[in-house]
Amino acid sequence: MTKGAIAIALAAAVCAGLAHAGVRDNRGAAYFKKGEYDKAIADETKAIKINPKDAKAYVTRGAAYAAKGEHDKAIADETKAIKIDPKNAQAYVNRGVAYGAKGEYDKKIADYDKAIEIDPKFAEAYVNRGVAYFKKGEYDKAIADETKAIEIDPKNAQAYVNRGVAYGAKGDHDKEIGDYDKAIKIDPKNANAYYNRGVSYERLGRKAEAIADYRSTLALSRLDTDAQAALKRLGAAP
Repeated sequence: MTKGAIAIALAAAVCAGLAHAGVRDNRGAAYFKKGEYDKAIADETKAIKINPKDAKAYVTRGAAYAAKGEHDKAIADETKAIKIDPKNAQAYVNRGVAYGAKGEYDKKIADYDKAIEIDPKFAEAYVNRGVAYFKKGEYDKAIADETKAIEIDPKNAQAYVNRGVAYGAKGDHDKEIGDYDKAIKIDPKNANAYYNRGVSYERLGRKAEAIADYRSTLALSRLDTDAQAALKRLGAAP
């Protein structure tokens, strides 16, 4: 879950070496967005060699390491970026994601706290902190954070999905389903929203609606084993 500009804005008088680092960093960010993480890492590594103080290159390389599951390397890069630029909210968010992947939720929350302190309008920081609170079983705090993210960014489908999951954990299935409905309206290709709504329908005994949502999940994500298992459990064909 990344947000924010990664591209470097170059001053007119910048030296040639830094200009090349900026071009490479932009390309590395483009590779990252395409899911070509090894290429992103290679480009950002070259950018760092040209300019070891390029915080944004560390941020992007760290995000690429995290996407590859190399969370210790991700944490090291984001920590380096923070050392260079202590006001880089994205670095705190990215490091928080890596901490969360390692199950270190208190560290994750602390990093999101810092990101929000730097940028109180950073919706993605609230989204991710809400996930951390959910993992800790603090559902009301999770709901509050996802609600704040929605206030900042009303088109954030993932915030609705996350809040729906938290409502479901509290047993409030009407609000849960309502949030999944909103997520699907914003992003009709959000497989998680369909799957989670299907789970909620199944819990409520609304079998036909659950089957329809599980099938929609598979239409969007053919390899979703949870949806496949759910349909089998309900005696329905994919």
